[in-house]
Amino acid sequence: IFKVIETGEKVTVKMLISSTRDINEVILGYTVKDRLGVAVFGENSVSLLHEPPSIVKGFIYVVFDFYWPEVQPQEYTLTLGIGEGSHPFDHKIQCWAHNVASFAAATTPNTYVHGIFNNELESLELAQL
Repeated sequence: IFKVIETGEKVTVKMLISSTRDINEVILGYTVKDRLGVAVFGENSVSLLHEPPSIVKGFIYVVFDFYWPEVQPQEYTLTLGIGEGSHPFDHKIQCWAHNVASFAAATTPNTYVHGIFNNELESLELAQL
């Protein structure tokens, strides 16, 4: 799937998972990579849920959303991951689905991205000395 996506646009990810066993602590997440394969941003369920969910053997339908940040206008790919554990980085990887979707990012007209992505200033003060 190839789509042009704009800053602030809601992205909905839908996954159908087939598990051959019950899993007590499941971590679900995503990574967005640039055209060189560099991870630009991503997240997993540990940041959203206090307790990792459990799944039972069989098919599980998963839906999650995120908002597209202001990034350089270029092509990006989406990778999905499933892990087992409770730590966002230190867990057992069960599956990576690499580059399942591609996006061309569009920026707002007259907007300049000053790196991989923009991170807005929270405040600015000037003092004449």
